[in-house]
Amino acid sequence: QKRLLSLASCDDPEAEIQAQLVLAEQLTLEVTAAAETSKELERELRPLRNNVKRLEAEALKCLEAKDAAAAAVSALDRVQYRNFYLPEKRYTIALGNFVYVSKNPGVKPSKKSKAPARMLDTYHVIQVEQLFVDVDGKRKVGGVLLREPKDTFQTPTQMFYPNELAMTEVYDEWLLQDCAGRCFVLDPEVYKIGRPVGCRSEADVYIGCHTYNTVTQDWTLEFDRRAQTSTQAGAFDLFLEPKTLVKVPSVYRKNVETESASTPGSASGKKKQEQASRAQKSPGPSAAATPVSAKAGAAGSAAGSAAATPRSASAKRKGSKGKQAVDGSVILQKKKDRLNKKLLELLEVIRLQPVPDTAVNRGLMTDTVDISYILHHGATKRAVKSRQSLT
Repeated sequence: QKRLLSLASCDDPEAEIQAQLVLAEQLTLEVTAAAETSKELERELRPLRNNVKRLEAEALKCLEAKDAAAAAVSALDRVQYRNFYLPEKRYTIALGNFVYVSKNPGVKPSKKSKAPARMLDTYHVIQVEQLFVDVDGKRKVGGVLLREPKDTFQTPTQMFYPNELAMTEVYDEWLLQDCAGRCFVLDPEVYKIGRPVGCRSEADVYIGCHTYNTVTQDWTLEFDRRAQTSTQAGAFDLFLEPKTLVKVPSVYRKNVETESASTPGSASGKKKQEQASRAQKSPGPSAAATPVSAKAGAAGSAAGSAAATPRSASAKRKGSKGKQAVDGSVILQKKKDRLNKKLLELLEVIRLQPVPDTAVNRGLMTDTVDISYILHHGATKRAVKSRQSLT
């Protein structure tokens, strides 16, 4: 360095250039040595890094094993029971029962609060799978949650019973004080024939025949019950006559039909508008309408008056259905007039054609059948009327 400084301090430019070249060579050698040193350090650090990763994986396994051991100890600390008796509410909860649990656990309802109109508005329905006392000495209930079809995803073509509940895979635990009473979820065939002993209210009886997966949103036609309802004598009260069950359409279908009916451009909306306009433009019943025959005309007019009388009476009582009754009578009278016109045309054609005077033809001309029943909506075929002549 002294030599380079002495060369750099002289006034000779060649000597200064020579000094700079020597410094550049020295720096190049130092950089090369540093690169080789870093490579050697990298080779030495590689196994150390592998060891660190292995130690991290072992530490993670140890933590998982510790958590599993803690869960196992907690499960062992739980005291399992087959049933719990609630003396303050005077009922027993057993494994497999269906009970109401609060949607707001831990919140006690005030004494002044009124009972809900529907229990499902305030409570969930679960099927009990575990009854235990935890480490803190609290009695708890563990079970699988049931849901109403309206709280799930469904297609417009699906049909459900009005009081149906669907089983899910959601499991949770509640304190025993959050339970609000027992309920019953029956198979449709069992629901028809009777009720279990201990059923206090019809509102606490539901139908279960579907299972709903909250993750995949799939429906299956099965209901996984832990305990089946016994229909043996002494545990089940039979009805005198079985009930009939009727399914209702999906809530999505009702929404679609409401939207289509309210849309002016939809097919159903146009149809309803056309029916309303026709009913407004159509005249009242014609007083000079020609009957098919004296007896048929009397039967038709009597049926028309009989059909119009209850409708007008119901219109006075209900108000909103008055227009529908008037429209129905107008449409019925129009059908009568159109049928009379067609029959008169056919009779005129038959009258103009020559008919041989034979006993068979005379019998055909005298034997007539009253077909006025087809004028009435929903009527079935009546018995053959007595013989009468159309001439």
